[in-house]
Amino acid sequence: RPPRPGGPAGRLYGANTAGAAIGSLGAGFFLIPMLGLMGTTLTGMAASAGSIALALSLARRDVTDTLSDDASAGTRIKRRGVLHNRPKQRSNRVEAHNDGRDAERQRYGLAAAVLALTGFATFVHEVVWARVLAMVVGPSIYAFAATLTSFITGLALGSFAGAWLADRSRRPAVALATTLIGTAVAACVSVALMGGSLLEIGTGASGHTASLAGIPLRHLAIAFGLTFPIALGLGIAFPLSLELAGTRDAVYARRLGVLYAVNTAASVVGALVAGFILIPAVGLRTSLLLATTSLLLGAVMLVVRRPLSSRGRLTALLPIAAVATWMVTSSGWDREWLAAGGYLYTRFVPPGVDRRAALTAGSLLYYRE
Repeated sequence: RPPRPGGPAGRLYGANTAGAAIGSLGAGFFLIPMLGLMGTTLTGMAASAGSIALALSLARRDVTDTLSDDASAGTRIKRRGVLHNRPKQRSNRVEAHNDGRDAERQRYGLAAAVLALTGFATFVHEVVWARVLAMVVGPSIYAFAATLTSFITGLALGSFAGAWLADRSRRPAVALATTLIGTAVAACVSVALMGGSLLEIGTGASGHTASLAGIPLRHLAIAFGLTFPIALGLGIAFPLSLELAGTRDAVYARRLGVLYAVNTAASVVGALVAGFILIPAVGLRTSLLLATTSLLLGAVMLVVRRPLSSRGRLTALLPIAAVATWMVTSSGWDREWLAAGGYLYTRFVPPGVDRRAALTAGSLLYYRE
C-alpha cells in the first residue's frame, strides 16, 4: 500500500508541538520564577543549540546515505534496457496516473483552504482567550502561560489523535468535516460558559496567593477547561487535512512544506488581526465567534465540494446551521462582571456579602476590550 501522509506528518507535528507545550509550561511556571528572564533566555538558547547540533548530525548521516546511493547508480542504469522493452505498459500507467490528477489538485486546494482557515482560527482563539483569562484571573505571567500551555498541549495531543485517524480513515474529508463541526461546538460551549457562572471560579482567589502550588494550578484548570477542547479539535484537523491532500503516491516534502507554510501564514494573519483589528473593533466575544465561523466555513466547503449523498450532505449541514443559529441568537457577556476585577478585589468584600453584587455596585463608566 502506498504511504499515507497524514499519519507520519501528524506524528511529527505532534512531537514538535509537545516539545513546545513543555517549553511554555516550564518557562511560565518554573524557569521565569526560578531563574528570571535572563536565565530562562539562556536556557532557551541552550536548547536551540542542542537542536542545531542534532540537525547537523542528521544532515551528515543523510549525506553519507546519498553517497552510498550514488555508488550503486551504475547498476540501476544498466537495467534501463529491460525497462525500455515495455513502452506500451509504461504508457498505460502514465495515462492512468494523469486521469486522477485533476481530482488530486482539487483535494490539495481544498486541504490548503481548510489549513488556512484552521490556522487563522487557532491564533485568533489563542490571542483572544489569553486576553479573556487575563480579565478573569489577572494579567500575570501565569495566566498567559496557562493559556499557551493549554492550547499547545491540545494541538499536540490532537495531532497524535489525528494521525491515528488519518492512518485508518477511508474518507478523510468526512472525518475532517466532523472534526471542524465538533470544534466549533466546543468553542461555543466555552463562550457560553464565560457568560455563566464560571467567573465565580476565577474570582475566588486572593491576589496574595500567587505560588506554584496555588494560583497557577487554578489558572491551568480554567485555561484547560475553556480552551483545551478547542485546541484538541484543531490539532486533529491538521493531519486529516494533510491526508486529504495526499495522492496515490507519496506526498513529497515540498508539497507538505507548502501546506504547512499556508497554515503558518494564516496563523500569523490570525494573530495580527485578532490583536490589532478584531478585539478593538468588535470585542472579545464576537472575535471568538468569528474565529468559530471560519471553522464552520471550512466544514461547509468540505461538505459541498466532496462527493456525498444528499442525505449525508443534509446530515452534515444541519448541525452547522444549528451552531450558526446559536451564535447569532445567544446573549452577550456581562461586561460589568467581566470588568469587576474579582481576582484583585475579592479579598476586600466583607464576609456574608454577595461578592457579585459588591463588585458590580455602582455604574460602569468606561469599558473597552
